Amino acid sequence: MDVFLVLLLLSVAAFLIGIVRPKTVMPWTSSPTRGKVAAIFLSATVVFFVLFGVTVPDDDDAIADAADEVEVAEEPEPEPEREPEPEPEPEPEPEPEPEPDGAHLTQEQLDEIAARLEYEFEEEYELFGEEYKLHSIEFDPEREQLNVTVDYQVDPVLTAEQLVETNEGWTWLLAEATPEVAEQNISVRVMAVTKIGDDEFIPWGTTRYFYPRPSYEFTEGLGFQLFD
Repeated sequence: MDVFLVLLLLSVAAFLIGIVRPKTVMPWTSSPTRGKVAAIFLSATVVFFVLFGVTVPDDDDAIADAADEVEVAEEPEPEPEREPEPEPEPEPEPEPEPEPDGAHLTQEQLDEIAARLEYEFEEEYELFGEEYKLHSIEFDPEREQLNVTVDYQVDPVLTAEQLVETNEGWTWLLAEATPEVAEQNISVRVMAVTKIGDDEFIPWGTTRYFYPRPSYEFTEGLGFQLFD
């Protein structure tokens, strides 16, 4: 509240009280009168009224100041700038699992091994007059084993001892030829049969050469039991 307004109100109150009881508002004088009260406090009332009117701001200025205060109060504080979130790094693609280092033979390598075996068959036929034919050759990746079936067209039939010796010879030949062709050592299985029909064979026996432990194993077939 403006100080001149307060003084104005006090002057009016003192004037009204002094009209009734002059001594109450003029204790400093020994002979207070209503005339003195009116002269002093009416003059003070007029002076404070003029000063109050001069110091009161205009309505437009007061409204403008109030509006400015409202705008300042309502203006939101600027949000702090956020640093951009770093983009997540792409996850590295899983590297392909390396293929197992197990033995494997391509068809081209199988054909080359078969050609070597058939060449040896022709040489043996010229020397001993016995005919050997390659019936089938295939590779078993699970056992890492070369499976070969040889058709023995021999008359008379070989003895068990002769068959073991001959079959081991073919098995050894394949065991030696395979690393030369495929640069790897694998087990070899040779089955000796004699073809007697379109899909009929007499099984004589099977020889296995085990790698990496060089050893032979011969299993006699049903053919010898039939001709006993």
